[in-house]
Amino acid sequence: TTACTISSIRFKENIWPVDDHEAMSIIGQLQPIAFNMRPMEFPNADPNFGNRQIGLPAENVAAVDPRMAIYENDGVTPKSYRQEAVIAALVGAVHDLQAEINKLKAR
Repeated sequence: TTACTISSIRFKENIWPVDDHEAMSIIGQLQPIAFNMRPMEFPNADPNFGNRQIGLPAENVAAVDPRMAIYENDGVTPKSYRQEAVIAALVGAVHDLQAEINKLKAR
């Protein structure tokens, strides 16, 4: 199955841009990790399940910016993160970097 994130602006309200510097700060605090998944009670259909993987721990993402986390039903325990939110922060960080590059080129 696939997940669909509703991204059309027509479904949103209270919209304002995320400051590129804020996005850069978020990205700078995320800590990628390498890991192996723990064995589960039932087999996982993902053929890469047993291989070494890289990713972001939900706990780190939640600590950096709770808006980017997905929580267990208790609303407190991080379970996963919103990949679209990480992508949006990355885009903002790239904008910030490009502005810095442009300033340096202008010198």
